[in-house]
Amino acid sequence: MKYKDYYKILGLETSRVSIEEIKSAYRASAKKYHPDLNVGDNLAEERIKDINEAYRILSAPASKKNMIGYGILEIMLKIIRILKEKIYLLCF
Repeated sequence: MKYKDYYKILGLETSRVSIEEIKSAYRASAKKYHPDLNVGDNLAEERIKDINEAYRILSAPASKKNMIGYGILEIMLKIIRILKEKIYLLCF
């Protein structure tokens, strides 16, 4: 599972936003990429799926907390991999 920045998908700058701001950003994005307004546009179709997923996750507090934890875990794993590579290079 690859980490997605749901705030960025909805066009939000920070993770410290209210539910109303999330809802407003969702409505604006959904309107912009709605399949009825973008007939035959595959990019818009994929984008609306991401927008719906982002809203579903960010509008539910428990899902939002899990998503933030997953993002932090992914960053920590990347740092560990980089450190392992550097240690290996120093040893050999």
